[in-house]
Amino acid sequence: ISGSNLVRATSLTVVDSTFRDYVGAGALYTTDSATISGCAFTGVRISPSGSNSSGGAVSAGGTLSISQSSFINCGGAAPSGGAAVMGGAVAQRSSAAATITNCTFSNCNTAATVAINVYGGAISSYGPLTVTRSTFTDCGGTAAIQGGAIYSQTTSTNLTDCTFVGNSINQFSQGGGAVFLTGNATITRCKFSNSTSGAGGALYYASGGSIPFASALIQECFFSANIANLPNYGRDIATAGGATAIAFLTQNTFCATEAQACSGFYFEKGPNTFSADCADDCDGDGLPNAYELKIGLATDCNGNDIPDNCEAGSGSAPDCNANGIPDACDIANGAADCNQNGVLDACEPDCDGDGIPNACEIAAGAADCDANGVPDSCQSDCDADGVIDACEITAGASDCNANGIPDSCEIANGSVADFNKDAVPDTCQPSMQFAGLELEIVPIVNRGLDDLFPQTAICYRLYARTTVAGAAVVGLFGNNAHPLTLSATGGFWQSPFGGDLASQIPCNLSDVLPSAKYDSWFTVGLICSAGNAVQNTGLDLTAFNNNGGVNDNDGIIFVQPGSPQSIAGTSKRVLLAQLTTRNAVLPTGFIDVVGRSASGTVGWEAYNQAIPTPALVDCNNNGQQDAFEIALGTVRDCDQSGVPDTCEFPSASTDCNGNGIPDLCDVVSAFSADLNGNFVPDECECSGDVDGNGRVDVDDIIDVISSWGATGDNPADVNNDNVVGAADLAIVLAGYGSCL
Repeated sequence: ISGSNLVRATSLTVVDSTFRDYVGAGALYTTDSATISGCAFTGVRISPSGSNSSGGAVSAGGTLSISQSSFINCGGAAPSGGAAVMGGAVAQRSSAAATITNCTFSNCNTAATVAINVYGGAISSYGPLTVTRSTFTDCGGTAAIQGGAIYSQTTSTNLTDCTFVGNSINQFSQGGGAVFLTGNATITRCKFSNSTSGAGGALYYASGGSIPFASALIQECFFSANIANLPNYGRDIATAGGATAIAFLTQNTFCATEAQACSGFYFEKGPNTFSADCADDCDGDGLPNAYELKIGLATDCNGNDIPDNCEAGSGSAPDCNANGIPDACDIANGAADCNQNGVLDACEPDCDGDGIPNACEIAAGAADCDANGVPDSCQSDCDADGVIDACEITAGASDCNANGIPDSCEIANGSVADFNKDAVPDTCQPSMQFAGLELEIVPIVNRGLDDLFPQTAICYRLYARTTVAGAAVVGLFGNNAHPLTLSATGGFWQSPFGGDLASQIPCNLSDVLPSAKYDSWFTVGLICSAGNAVQNTGLDLTAFNNNGGVNDNDGIIFVQPGSPQSIAGTSKRVLLAQLTTRNAVLPTGFIDVVGRSASGTVGWEAYNQAIPTPALVDCNNNGQQDAFEIALGTVRDCDQSGVPDTCEFPSASTDCNGNGIPDLCDVVSAFSADLNGNFVPDECECSGDVDGNGRVDVDDIIDVISSWGATGDNPADVNNDNVVGAADLAIVLAGYGSCL
């Protein structure tokens, strides 16, 4: 070997590497074994000088294994002294085995003149050679002398599932456009389309080497468009050496007559096809239909000489499961077709996934009430009554939004709103402008000024809400289907001076009896008699007036449609009742409401409307309703404002005189004097000390006189009435000489 190697070693293992554009004595050279995997060799060439060179990419002296690798433009440069190149890409120099798997060889040859001798444009081997699932393209060329792709002069050669295309030998009278071999050989399922200026456009088989009598078994191979320029020297296969080199042929396909295809000593061990219709290639893969069918690369289940994969899926041969086999063949081979309609059961609708098509289940008795070809068991039955939604709707169930789901189911599962509980989705009633009930707590003022009024009472007002300001709430009622019920533990407070309806209550009644303003009554919009046209027809309020509730199924409290007091207005709500419970409890029950749309042309009803829970009013932020705390005595409301004292006055939390009573309560109850009106007991202050020196003296009298008649915030305004005058002077004089 002349020149230098890129890598030279006793043995080599190279994985996932790339070699590019190297010219020398070869890229990888080993005197022993070599293992190459996942590598790429591009433009790696031999430059011999006076002696033979081997393997532009890989040259091994021992066992050689190459897999998953590519060789592009590998070969030899012009030699001197008539040297030869043994294997443009790969050379096995010894008698050790060489195995090549899943590799590609492209344009592996020499770019030199015809003077160079190339043996094996891609591979040269002197040891047992096995090549599997590899491709050789455009190897050999001008300088190749034997084996445009492979030169194998060894005892055993095995080529399986390989493709040889465009490989060539252009030196006159030489052989093997793709492969030149000696010794025993087996070539299986390989494809050849190559050329030579001599014999054996695809394959040249000769005797020689250590086996004087050898045979080659060539089986299930395809030979197409191979060229041999020597007349009668085997367009596809040529043998040399007479009976010492015999080619046995079986199950091969030749795109030429037998005389054109083969020369030399060969024997048909099994049937071969000569002059095949090589143009008939329905799937365009370069392999004729006949060849694919012969060696089992394609199936022909219906025996019409057309591969199933070409027919399957066409109009004449449906292939619903896309397995490349016409449905008819699948069925003939045992695939299920329960209704014998020529369609595989696996391709027909099967809603429950049990392997039985819907049509067959229905034919066997499965219910299909809407005759849509889908068993009822697979269709929606929202109320689980055994009748699917579609059939319920067909039978008369309401589906106002036409979405295929009965209204009752949508209302039940909450997917649509039905505020008025009339079993019709609100979206289907654009004129239904009801938005529910609202309960509000009314603070009770001056709770303790009336001996008749229960100290634990809570006052509520009940409103009907609307979606638009112009909507009207005409009345509340109860009927047989939807009774009006109303109750509270301990009953409702009924003032002896009040009435059942707000229209019976004088608008100044609370001036006469403070507790009368918290009487329990019903109304539409208004809180007293002035202009109030509300009336009761049939609603029995006897129990309501005797510490009980209301339970009536044939009565209504209402105003005439169009009455101004029924219009919701900007607040979008209409008052329906004032309910004062005698105890600190919530009222409960259900009422029905009747109203009119804002246009005034359409009426609506709302049924079974539950009395809601009021919003939390909690000024002291302890999570409790202020009104409940006042009624139960857990907080003080000494000033009777209806608001806990601690939320209004700092003195509600102080006890300056230490008597155990908040200062505010001392003042409000008159237990302590508060001449200056600041809700702090006078005994805790120096009353009349205008200048704040801790003593009431002549300077304080002078301050009042000097500020006489002044208004607004002024230290001399001792009683905090915003005017400095006689009352302030009296306080100063009363305290003269005191304090300190």
